[in-house]
Amino acid sequence: MRQLFSFWRLTYALKKQQERLNNRNIKSLLNPSWEKKIQAYSVIETDCDLKGDPAYLGRGLYIGNSTLIYNTSSIGDFCSISSGVKIGLAAHPKHMLSTSPLFYSSGRGLINDSDILTGVEKMVEIGHDVLISANVLILEGVKIGTGAIIGAGAVVVKNVEPYTIVAGVPAKVIGKRFSDDVIQHLLNSKWWELDIQNILQLPFLKDASKIEFNR
Repeated sequence: MRQLFSFWRLTYALKKQQERLNNRNIKSLLNPSWEKKIQAYSVIETDCDLKGDPAYLGRGLYIGNSTLIYNTSSIGDFCSISSGVKIGLAAHPKHMLSTSPLFYSSGRGLINDSDILTGVEKMVEIGHDVLISANVLILEGVKIGTGAIIGAGAVVVKNVEPYTIVAGVPAKVIGKRFSDDVIQHLLNSKWWELDIQNILQLPFLKDASKIEFNR
């Protein structure tokens, strides 16, 4: 009975959210910050857990089923995040006697504050047009550059440069999407800031390498 009640309560909350957003493509319940900042052309599938208060959520954001996003300061325009992805998970301390949160997290009730862990919160930053494939794990503090591709199942523990392809555990560079010259032209163009209709008219839309001939 309790499960049925929870189901109907979630269904009702989602219906009201869809009415507020005028968007039936948002299928997970968002916190107020995410709901306020979600932009046009975005799709969020079911069972996503999206916490925090990102400074920016870009247009055309796609988030697949059962994805967790914590400790993330920004997600750029036209990013695609597949199902089962976990972003911004905090590392357990290695220098303490125990790695258990019982001894450093006030939320567990044994200590009064979390000052045991020194340093500021480490936030993830995701650039524009980033593709994060299924079941990727991205640790806290990592920066993913614009145009990067993260292969399925990768564990990303350090920054990824723009238009770089990484894969593996831990994730390593396996290539770049374009030549360095083309990458620089793409970054300089800031095409993601254009209106959608203008993007559709770009001469290098179907072959980004052609941007070097349209300086």
